[in-house]
Amino acid sequence: MTTTEFNILPLHHQAPIVWQEGKFMETISYYGYQVNLYALFDFFVEVYYSEHQNAIHKIEAVNLSALNKFLNRIDLGDLE
Repeated sequence: MTTTEFNILPLHHQAPIVWQEGKFMETISYYGYQVNLYALFDFFVEVYYSEHQNAIHKIEAVNLSALNKFLNRIDLGDLE
């Protein structure tokens, strides 16, 4: 699966893929969301959770530049 294929899936199809196949990497607070980062297949996925709404706002496969907000908190050696 590619990032494009993943991103066109509806949220209710993305979530089970992330929970079953993804490897949790880190959580940060970002503009009012709890953002969980997962390694999935050969790309990364961000899961945006709103504590205020108690709901997942979006799930999105991201490019490497989007990971800048996580870089000081993750150890990519964990992927091995």
